[in-house]
Amino acid sequence: MKKNVMVLLVVLSMLLMPLGAVAAEGTMSVPDSQRVRNSLELRNRAMEVYNAAEWAQMEQLMQEIRQRYEDMKPISPANIVSQNTVFKFDTPPVIKEGRTLIPIRALTVAFGADVDWDPIERTVTVEKDGTIIVLDLDEETAMVDGESIELDTKPEIVNQRTLVPFRFILETLGYGICYDNETGVTEII
Repeated sequence: MKKNVMVLLVVLSMLLMPLGAVAAEGTMSVPDSQRVRNSLELRNRAMEVYNAAEWAQMEQLMQEIRQRYEDMKPISPANIVSQNTVFKFDTPPVIKEGRTLIPIRALTVAFGADVDWDPIERTVTVEKDGTIIVLDLDEETAMVDGESIELDTKPEIVNQRTLVPFRFILETLGYGICYDNETGVTEII
């Protein structure tokens, strides 16, 4: 029964994920059959961290985002994967104006970074392996180790969670992104 539910959830998440959405950022598209199999395996592993009630709540949040924000499209959390860790989002990532924004806490916790939110200044600070990133929710710039960096989109608050530019955070922390166009899965490498 659990396996049937998981298969159903994977199929539903595939239907909810607009193909090519993350590819808009210029990520690498890898069409070979082995990559597709690996992507689907990683997606299945990502789904296993959610129980049925949690996934139902995630689907509800994705629906609310579709209704509340005309300029945002939610991404199924099962489509953001890594071979090195598993993410557990409490709100889905989104695409806004062709850019992917991801909940910062889920990402940083999974990769062992520290994150701090300053509600007065409306800034989020991420620290990992000596790299310090400060993002201001009201600015399209970030500070990386004291140097100002121009962002192509500013962070947003969605469902009371801070979402930050996906590619910027990952590349600044030394990670890469591989998008599988056939499955809609984005693998963090």
